[in-house]
Amino acid sequence: MRRRSLTLLTLLVLFAASGAHCQGRYAPYFGARAPQAPQLLREGATLDEVIDVVNGNTARVQSFSTADARITGPGMPGLRATIAIERPWRFRLKASTPLTGPEVDLGSNEELFWVWVRRNAPPTLLYCRHDDFASSAPRREMPVEPRWLIDALGLVSFDPTAEHRGPFPNRDGNIEIHSTPRSAALGMEPAGPLTKITVIDRTRGWVLQQHVYSAGDLVASATASNHRYDPALGVSLPGHVLIEIPRAQLSMNIDLGNFQINRQMGDPAQIWAKPVYAGSAEVDLCWSNPPPTSFPPSSFPPASFSAPSFRPSIPRESRLRSLPPAGGGRRAGAWSNRF
Repeated sequence: MRRRSLTLLTLLVLFAASGAHCQGRYAPYFGARAPQAPQLLREGATLDEVIDVVNGNTARVQSFSTADARITGPGMPGLRATIAIERPWRFRLKASTPLTGPEVDLGSNEELFWVWVRRNAPPTLLYCRHDDFASSAPRREMPVEPRWLIDALGLVSFDPTAEHRGPFPNRDGNIEIHSTPRSAALGMEPAGPLTKITVIDRTRGWVLQQHVYSAGDLVASATASNHRYDPALGVSLPGHVLIEIPRAQLSMNIDLGNFQINRQMGDPAQIWAKPVYAGSAEVDLCWSNPPPTSFPPSSFPPASFSAPSFRPSIPRESRLRSLPPAGGGRRAGAWSNRF
């Protein structure tokens, strides 16, 4: 189990290394003449009105893709990435460097999720069925599945079967909704009951922050910024997302670059299928015994790398103790050529 933990930790460090304050590369998608998002929420908007605005924004997005994303962090080179999403649960992230080529392949479809890291020794594609992950040992080291990243990247939907409370004002002048969601709906399986705090722009309805707690402990956070509005679709999405997973003491900065919405991305059979990499074994992460692989000292990242201490960037007013009692982008071909 110790070797399996090392594999998962190093894997997360590779594709989600800390970089919590590195946002310098981003440039506004629409430049100086970027269209302004309209005011969608009135002062004193009700809970139902806020939920309708957030859910309506997400409902207008059937697919999302970018061939221009970048993942950054200390102790590793900047990773170029392609990202594809097809709601509700299809996700694909492929990262590479100009010199070494493909480094990471992270994906999810309706049945399973997978992770491939080129520098794993020996080369291995790890995968697990969603229904097996819930009761598996690895979830203690990797508490969230790749499909949670769909919510994290701004495609948030409030589950009508969950309990929601609010909206509550916070110190930033925005509003919060406090929810008790089902863990399966979030793509995670923590140790206790879940509470989610969603921070929303009080006028434009943008989702600014998402913080998921289990039994009072922070499980995962997503902080979105640099939102862009597409007037043709009536959709706002972030251009930059910071994802934090305290249990692994890791965070991930994603600059989404020039993305496209509801456009053809390529062959679905290729994008959403578990990949095959020549020379890489396939190992069921949730059932393998003995542990599949480990990283030798010569692996990337270098042996001197250590995960930084986790310092969550969550505003004081958004912590769990604040809870009240319960009551144009690129052409389609540019994406296709990456797969």
